[in-house]
Amino acid sequence: MNVSKRTKLSLSQFLGLFDSETTSLLIEKHNISCKDDYENEISTKQLILQADIKSIASLLEEIAKTDGDLRNRVSPRYRFDERWDELKGC
Repeated sequence: MNVSKRTKLSLSQFLGLFDSETTSLLIEKHNISCKDDYENEISTKQLILQADIKSIASLLEEIAKTDGDLRNRVSPRYRFDERWDELKGC
């Protein structure tokens, strides 16, 4: 499996829809981190770009399985739909 830079950037944009607690939980849950994570204000984009393929695939799998729950966290919901459709297209 290969994950393109475009996919990683789209994933980063998608995660930007959520509050920092939800985003950091998803990222940490899938072992996407570096030593000092958010204490050093490393952006979600940087973390996603540096992440290994296995972690990205695992995160994408969870997002696909829980898209309904995640969609309910975004208002207005069309923002979720647009970013989700774009991410699926990658």
